[in-house]
Amino acid sequence: MNIHNYLSWNESLISYFLTGIPQGSKIYLTIDEDLIDFIGKNFLHLDHDINTLDHFRCSVIDTIIEDEKVNLKNIQGLNPQGKPKCLAFLSLSVLAAFQMSEDDQEEISEKDYFTRLKSLLGLSGEGRPNGMRFGSQSEEILWLEWNRWLLKQGFQPTAYKGTGPQKFIKYPISQTLLRQVDKHKLQDLFIKKGWKTSLDAETLYTKVYQEIFTLSKHLQQLLKDRKRTELLAEAIYDVHQQWLAEGCPSTTIKRIINRNWCKNLFAGIYRTEDLFLGEVKYYLYPKQQRGRELDFLQINYQNNKQELRKDRQGWFLPIGNPINNEHLDNGLRLTITSEYELEKLIFPARDFWILVPDPDEPESGIYASWGTPELGQQFIIVCKKDLLSDLELLQNEQLLKWEDDGLFYPFGEDYNWIEIFGCQILSQAWEAIFPQNLELKNALQPRTKLSISLQNGLCIRHQKCWLNGYEPNVIVYGFYPKVNVEVFDLQEGKAIKQIESQSTNETFSLNLNKSGNYLIKASSHEEFAETFLSLKDWDELEVSTINNTQIEQVGNNYSLDKFITYY
Repeated sequence: MNIHNYLSWNESLISYFLTGIPQGSKIYLTIDEDLIDFIGKNFLHLDHDINTLDHFRCSVIDTIIEDEKVNLKNIQGLNPQGKPKCLAFLSLSVLAAFQMSEDDQEEISEKDYFTRLKSLLGLSGEGRPNGMRFGSQSEEILWLEWNRWLLKQGFQPTAYKGTGPQKFIKYPISQTLLRQVDKHKLQDLFIKKGWKTSLDAETLYTKVYQEIFTLSKHLQQLLKDRKRTELLAEAIYDVHQQWLAEGCPSTTIKRIINRNWCKNLFAGIYRTEDLFLGEVKYYLYPKQQRGRELDFLQINYQNNKQELRKDRQGWFLPIGNPINNEHLDNGLRLTITSEYELEKLIFPARDFWILVPDPDEPESGIYASWGTPELGQQFIIVCKKDLLSDLELLQNEQLLKWEDDGLFYPFGEDYNWIEIFGCQILSQAWEAIFPQNLELKNALQPRTKLSISLQNGLCIRHQKCWLNGYEPNVIVYGFYPKVNVEVFDLQEGKAIKQIESQSTNETFSLNLNKSGNYLIKASSHEEFAETFLSLKDWDELEVSTINNTQIEQVGNNYSLDKFITYY
């Protein structure tokens, strides 16, 4: 064993957690022995007779343990590729928390957590490992490095510290999710309900949520945690896909499943509008698969083989001619041709779709199923006519609003689908409201109480920065009237600006006037939101060059649509 093994695991974990994930997504380091085995076999290509967990543990031990003492300075900072070196160790610490939760305890004690962590590190005794004494913040430095790097890459970190004895161990505890016993209970539910067809994550989550009172207390708590909805939906979907891959056995599998790549891709909706003709068109918008790069994929669609080409992180380019009301009613299952073990591209039949503005170019007028709406963000609902009564209920309860002339029939008034434009969430008081379609409520009910938006200014989007002197305005959206705002200079490592009792839902300026990387944090009533801001001077910007051109397919013809530029 040597440092090379550690760096290989570290790089593989980064690839698994971030490849194919849309920017703006929340990132949880949910890890268990099953996932360690999967990464070892599929990323490091370890032989099947190698114990992957021992290989992983030893790679960490050989890198940070010196004379029975933990030295985390060895893994601080970034590697030559600009990626944090700490992820393999952080993943091991999450694995320790996961193993503790397997004991079905309500709370994970500091003593028991460190006993488990020391066992994974090959150390004996009780209490904190030597070199990680309380108050040294040695492990917190690594979590902050990881969180800030994620923000800089355009993702949302989710690890946070606690209070009291759990101040630092709350970081790994906050990343744990489904235990093995929870996976078994979910499989029991799939068997009981006979859910033997592949469902998209959102639909499956809603079906499971409707059975919440039949599930364990731990699963109930997870399902009620709005902040983890998207991640939990993906985790439940993953368990379901593995159950399908095993042939839908009628008894719970009392062993760790040998995880395999999912055999299906899913597609959402990409919406365009011709402002002159007033025509709205929807296209299939395929999602990339988490954890691996997929190239040379072809889809049998509309009597043609169409290649899937990458759009932005997490998505392929829209394909084919516009979809119609029948496609929305019935869904699509399209055959994939590739060198991978992929079978279908599935466009699920659903009662509604939620479309949000382009996160990279919100002024473009493009909407798609990129994710759930942020607080303060306007979005579009495409739904069946019979959901209008539910939406009007939400409107009457002042939970949701839309533009006065925002109702539109994209296929004509004789068809079953409507579009509602300019929607916006108004309140968090959703608990006592029960529309007929619970999936719609789950999708629209806000998952956070605060969010930060950077608006205007001169943004250099491909370099993920703003030009110094033309910095953006800030607006904190939230359900509290006031928040406290802090700005941290990440290079100096300290807070440089504090604003107390800043009004929410109103723009304000930070007036930083200095190039650098900053963390903006808004907080109120134990809730907080963070965002990353990079300001660069003219001479710090990279010169843009035209690297490639992109040919967009429109119908059966091709037209030159735009240049792809790299900065």
